[in-house]
Amino acid sequence: MEQAFYAILGCLGFFIVVCIIGIIYMYYYNKKEHLEKDSEQNIAVDHFDRITQDLSVMGGKPCIRGMRVTVGSILFQIGEGKTIDELLIDYPYLVREDIMQCLQYGAWLAQGNQKALA
Repeated sequence: MEQAFYAILGCLGFFIVVCIIGIIYMYYYNKKEHLEKDSEQNIAVDHFDRITQDLSVMGGKPCIRGMRVTVGSILFQIGEGKTIDELLIDYPYLVREDIMQCLQYGAWLAQGNQKALA
């Protein structure tokens, strides 16, 4: 009877050690994955030099070059069927690169990135 108890205790101890190793491995792996994802997001955020966020402009929504034109309004209009050329006529102070960055920013967000812009 005593030997069975020690055998069960030994198996339980082995199980606990394996669980601890698994937890440590998962923590390290997830931490490394998050660090890599954060560095990818930082690279992407630096790419959007025409998209700005400022709490004093349109309530902090992403805007084009600090103007009161939101990325969402441009994307909505494109979704409604407006072409880039029509948008450039409607917003003469925008350039094609502004609208292209709106599209790129929308795609970046759709990939699950949510880091705020500088």
